[in-house]
Amino acid sequence: MSDDKTAEGADAPAKEDYLYVGVDLGNNTYTVATRFNKDMADILLNGLSNRETPTLVAFEGSQRWLGEPALSRATSNATNTIDDIMGLIGKSKSVYCGARSKHGRFTIGDGDDGLVKAKVSYRITGDDADSQEFSGTQLLGMLFADMKKTVSAKTKKSEKDNKLTTKLTIAVPPHFTAEQVKAVQTSAVIGGWDAAQLGTITSDKAAATVWANKHHSDNEEGDNESVLMLIDVGSSSSSASVLEFTGINEETKEPKINVLGTSATEEISVSQIDSLLFEFVSKLLKEKHGVTVTTGTRQGARLLRECGKVRKILSANENAVVVLECFGEEEKDYQFEVLRSQLEEACASLQESFKGLLTQALEKSGKTKDDVKVVEMIGGGTRVQFIRQTVTDLVGDAKITQTLDSSSSIALGAASLDVTAQDMEKIVSESAPLRDLEAKMGEQDAVLVQVGAEKNALETFIYETRSQGGDRKDLFDEEKTFPLLQEAEDWLFSDEGDALCEPGPAATKLKELEEKVKSLNPKFFEEIEAERLAKEKALEEERKKAEAEAGPAEDHDNRKLRKADRMKLMVKNKDEGAELFKGGNFKHAITRYVKALVHSNKFLEDLTDDDKKEVDTLKNAIHLNLAQCYIKLNEWKKAKASCDSALEITDSIKGLYRRAQAYYQMRDFDESLADCKKANKIEPQNKSVAKLMQQVQAQVTAQKEKEKKMYGKMFG
Repeated sequence: MSDDKTAEGADAPAKEDYLYVGVDLGNNTYTVATRFNKDMADILLNGLSNRETPTLVAFEGSQRWLGEPALSRATSNATNTIDDIMGLIGKSKSVYCGARSKHGRFTIGDGDDGLVKAKVSYRITGDDADSQEFSGTQLLGMLFADMKKTVSAKTKKSEKDNKLTTKLTIAVPPHFTAEQVKAVQTSAVIGGWDAAQLGTITSDKAAATVWANKHHSDNEEGDNESVLMLIDVGSSSSSASVLEFTGINEETKEPKINVLGTSATEEISVSQIDSLLFEFVSKLLKEKHGVTVTTGTRQGARLLRECGKVRKILSANENAVVVLECFGEEEKDYQFEVLRSQLEEACASLQESFKGLLTQALEKSGKTKDDVKVVEMIGGGTRVQFIRQTVTDLVGDAKITQTLDSSSSIALGAASLDVTAQDMEKIVSESAPLRDLEAKMGEQDAVLVQVGAEKNALETFIYETRSQGGDRKDLFDEEKTFPLLQEAEDWLFSDEGDALCEPGPAATKLKELEEKVKSLNPKFFEEIEAERLAKEKALEEERKKAEAEAGPAEDHDNRKLRKADRMKLMVKNKDEGAELFKGGNFKHAITRYVKALVHSNKFLEDLTDDDKKEVDTLKNAIHLNLAQCYIKLNEWKKAKASCDSALEITDSIKGLYRRAQAYYQMRDFDESLADCKKANKIEPQNKSVAKLMQQVQAQVTAQKEKEKKMYGKMFG
C-alpha cells in the first residue's frame, strides 16, 4: 500500500490520504464500501440510509431518476425504467435479445447489430428529439456519476492540507468477458472517476478476500487447509469458483489468493427460478380461473413479484400461498397454494445445469471435492432448497458454510484491495464524447432539481391549505379558496406544468396563489401565524429547560430490562412523540417514535404469543404515527416505508390510506389506486378514502392520455 505517512518537518511535503472505494455491481442493486487509509472497510449508506441501491435508471420528459428515486417509477413508468443494465453491458443487439427475459418491459433501440441500446422517452437540452437511445455502458455511467456524488458527500475528509486520493475498485461478475470489463471501466470514467485510480477484480476474489480475512488472517504461508469453493447464486447469474489461500502478503497485509478454476453462467439465477415459477403459477391461474397473464405487462410484473415472495417462503417451508388482490381485468381476488415439490419440479432442468456448473468448476481447478475444505455460499439463490441440496449431494453438508453477508462481502472485499487497471489511456480518449454528454445531462438534472423544488413548494402549499380549518373553519372561506387551489393543481399536473424545465414559473405561481389565498382569509392566517410564533417560543423555552436538566440519554443503554419495563419505555417514548406531534414539532416527534422502535428490538427474554401480539400492536401504531409525521414534512418515500412496516404487521385503513397518499404524491398512481381499493374494501363508507380514490382515478386517466400522446410522438 502506498499510504505511508511522510515524516513531520518544516519543509516536508503535504501528507497524502487515501480513500478506497469498493463497488459490487449487481443487476438488481449495487453496494458501495469505503475504507479511509488503513481503517476497516465499511458499507456506505445511500441517501435514504440503505445499504443497497437499485441498479435502475428512469426517464420521463426532460427528467431522469437514478437509483432509489428510479424505484418508484418502475411500476408507473416501466417502459422508460431500465432494470437490466448489467445484462446490457457489452452485448450486441442480437445476443441480448436472444437471451433477454420475457419479463423485460423497456424498449430496445432500433440500431444495427452493434451494442444493444435501450430506447427511452427523454429530451436533452438543445436536442429536438423526444426519444434517446443509451447503451448499457452509458446507463451504468449515469449510476457511477450518482455514486461519485454520494461518496463525496458521505465519506470522511482528509486532514487539513492533506492531499486525498480516491481509488475505485469495481467487482465484476466472473463470467464477464474482457470487452465487458472494459465497458464497465468506461462507465466509471463516464461517471467522472479518475481513470488512473480505478481497477477491476472478479466478485469471487473480492468475496474470498473477506472470507480469508475473517478465517485465516493469522495462517502461515503454505497452509493447504485453505482450499475454498465459493458459490454465488445471484439475481442474474451464478458462479462457482475454487480458490486457494496461501498466506498473507507481508508488504500489503492482503491475503494471497489464487483462483484455480471458475465456472459461471447467466442461465442459472434467481430471476430464472422466479420466471419458471411464474410459468407454473400463470398456468394454474389459467386452468383454475380462466385468467391469462401476459409477460411484460403490469399484471405480469405483479405476478412475478408475488412469485419472488413465494420463492422466499418455500426456502424455509414446504408450502406457500399465492395471494393476488384486485388482479386481472375483472380485478378479482385469487388465492391458492404452491408446494416446494412443485417448484422443484418446475426447476428440474435448471437444477441439472447447476450440478454441471459445480462439476465444471472442480474440473477447471484440477481439484477434487475431497481437496475442498470449505464451501462458502452467498447470494439470494443459495437459500433455495434444491440449490443447497445439489451442493450437499456433491460435497456433503458438513463442508457448507454461510459466514459471509451476501449483500456486503463483495463490496467490502473490493474496498480492502488496491487494484489499478492498466492501459486506460484509450478508454479515456474514446469516452470523451460520452463524458461530455453525461456532464450535460448532469447540468440539466441540477436545473430540474431546482424546478422540482419550486413545484414541490407549490404542491405543498396546495395540500396544506386544503387541510386548513379545524377550530377556525368559520374564518376560512372554502367556497372561494378551493377553486383557486384546484386551478393551481390542474396547472401543476398539466402538460405545461410537466414540461417545465426552467426555474421561475412555479415559484411565481406560488407567490400569486399565496397572495390570493391570504387576501381571502386574512384573519385566519393572522391567527395561524400568531399560534406558530407562540409554539416556537414555547419550544425554545422547553429546549432550554431540557438542556439545563439534561442527564445521560436514557435510550442509549444496554440495560437488561424485563419485558414490562421495556414496554413502559416504548409507551413513554410513543406518548412523548404524540405530544410533540400535537404541538407541530414533527422532527422531534420522529426522534421519539424511532426511540420507541429501538426499544422494541431490545427484548432479551423469550416473548409469549400474547406478548408478541402486544408488542406488534404497539409497533404498528408507532409506524403509522411515523408515517403521519413524514406526511406532514412531505417526506413521501419515508412515509411510504413506515406504512410498509405497519402493513407488514396488519392491514389497516390508516396504513393503506396513508400509503395511498404517499404513492399519490410520488405520482405512482397505480399503486395509490390499489391501496385505495383495498382500504375501500375494509371501510366502504370512509369519505377520505373515497375522495382520494376519485383524485387518483382522475390522474390515472390523465396519465393514460399523456402516454398515448407520448408514444404517438415516439413511434408515429
